[in-house]
Amino acid sequence: SLIFTASRHGEIDQIKQHVALAGIIAGQENEKALISLKDFDLAGDEKICSASQMQSYFLPIMKKCMPFSIHAGEDNPSDSIWEAVYYLNVELIGHGLTLKDNPALMEKILDRNIALEMCPSSNFQIVGFKDNYYSSTMTLEVYALKEYLDKGLAVTVNTDNPGISDTNFTKELHRACRLTHEGLSLWEILRSEEHT
Repeated sequence: SLIFTASRHGEIDQIKQHVALAGIIAGQENEKALISLKDFDLAGDEKICSASQMQSYFLPIMKKCMPFSIHAGEDNPSDSIWEAVYYLNVELIGHGLTLKDNPALMEKILDRNIALEMCPSSNFQIVGFKDNYYSSTMTLEVYALKEYLDKGLAVTVNTDNPGISDTNFTKELHRACRLTHEGLSLWEILRSEEHT
């Protein structure tokens, strides 16, 4: 199985090529297909290109009912997540850190069972959160993972980019516990298992 990732940092022509190839693969999928395309992901800096700007490029594969995921709400306002939900009809949001700022959208995401893929090490590096191991971070914002779990959202803990963050799944769970006031219970850890 494959997951295609389009980068907001890439050229639009390259994104169009990825979309066209994904469309070909999705059109050929059957019991005898050698390749299965599981998801099309939009990643990269949200400030470069919004979900609404990308919608027209993704329409060809959206018409094939291709599952979408998008990195949204990491360091952009919750409007970025709203666009992912309403313009691209995503099934998974990477990060979603600013979702807590929009309770109505949070209810919609809960109702649609859209998963949130949280990446504690990457989120800590890019945004910065209170880490119970570092006294220098005590004035920073609390990581939203536990709040999302308490609301009943489908949340997973992930590595994001293991090479850049020098991490693995075990380290991510450890970091998630450190970023959570009083840590996470075993049940909360099991509920936020890695998304595959």
